[in-house]
Amino acid sequence: MFNYPFNIISHPLVLIAILVFLTNQILERVLQYYIPYVHAYLDDLVCMPVVLGISMQVMQYLRTSKGLYFLSKSHVLLAFGYISIMFEIILPIFSDTYTSDPWDVVCYAAGSWIYYQTVIKPIIEKLSIA
Repeated sequence: MFNYPFNIISHPLVLIAILVFLTNQILERVLQYYIPYVHAYLDDLVCMPVVLGISMQVMQYLRTSKGLYFLSKSHVLLAFGYISIMFEIILPIFSDTYTSDPWDVVCYAAGSWIYYQTVIKPIIEKLSIA
């Protein structure tokens, strides 16, 4: 099932997250069409599957001679923490473009959990690595 290099970008969750993000950006930035809660939280929800999926794919290609690479639970938690701190604490201090919103952190957490459960956990179970 896992041919090397594993093409994580074609995983349904990652592909759907990228397509949803791009569609939302076109609606908002090109067509100037905003749906209130979608505008506020959809990008935050799909952020982690997109970032983690692309990161895992890049690492796959950089480590081609070292076997299958996948992100650990610690990697996912570190990425969640980094994104949350940067976008919800640090950037709002230095720029009026960013606003701090605790619900964004909830969306980052949900996206991270969904990514881990649907992408990484099945790889670990398939390879019997716990």
